[in-house]
Amino acid sequence: MHVLAAPLSRRHSRGFTLVEIMVGVAIGLIGIVAIFQAVATWSKHTAATSSGGDAQVAGTLALFNIERDVKAAGHGFGRATAPNMGCIVNATDTTPGRVFNFQMAPVQIAAGAGGAPDQITILYGDSSFHAGDDPNISTGSADFSAATATSKTLLRRGGFKPGDFAIAAYNPGALPGSAQCQLLQITADTNPDGRTVDHTTAPFTSFYTGGPAIASRFNSAVAPLAAGGKMYNLGPDPRLNVWSIQNNGRVLTQTDVIHNTAALQVAESVVNLKAEYGVDLDGNGTISAAEWVNAPPADW
Repeated sequence: MHVLAAPLSRRHSRGFTLVEIMVGVAIGLIGIVAIFQAVATWSKHTAATSSGGDAQVAGTLALFNIERDVKAAGHGFGRATAPNMGCIVNATDTTPGRVFNFQMAPVQIAAGAGGAPDQITILYGDSSFHAGDDPNISTGSADFSAATATSKTLLRRGGFKPGDFAIAAYNPGALPGSAQCQLLQITADTNPDGRTVDHTTAPFTSFYTGGPAIASRFNSAVAPLAAGGKMYNLGPDPRLNVWSIQNNGRVLTQTDVIHNTAALQVAESVVNLKAEYGVDLDGNGTISAAEWVNAPPADW
């Protein structure tokens, strides 16, 4: 005898109805929209946090590099007398062939007009040798006499080496920065008098690198019209760095004017740069709020 299974009812064999499918899809869409809104909100907060962190890092990096330059500002000529400090230094560069000048001042601030970013120029040397007339005082200067187009006779030449840059200051006037100044590059210190250094236009062997002779690209054949003056030793690799914001106010750059280098990008996302001089005008050892000024000091 065969037993036949009862057929499944039509109620249990049917699928989802169109209404049920549409309800499920609607619920799913609502969930997806909610998830995307949560992700968008989270992404916005994450971007804001990351942007703030990036800005802080960029600002810290920019200030660190500028601070490092400022700490070295004036090295080699910081004890210059008032008529010499601030003088306009005439310079010649045979590679690529240019004549330029700059001010012998530790830091110069060029204020941006209408709230535009400022520009900071910092000058310093890197000599590690004593180059002073007084062996008890560590200075970077020495008196010179018997000046010619290619040599200076110093009271002491021990701190000046072939390859060093030097600023010769002569004919000082009564006003600050009134001296005439010229950038030189020492090419020899072998004169038997033990005092004279040369700054010729011929190739020379550097005390610092040795090896084959190199071109003396920063010397001129024009003699300074002076019988004597001061020589300030800037060492073999002085810097005249100009700090500015370029690329439509987004990148902090550094340019070395002496070596004529291209602008080096130091930090991105830097939108402004403002600087002031702090000058202790009353000599009390403290710089008050009123002593922060934009104008450069008359007497450095």
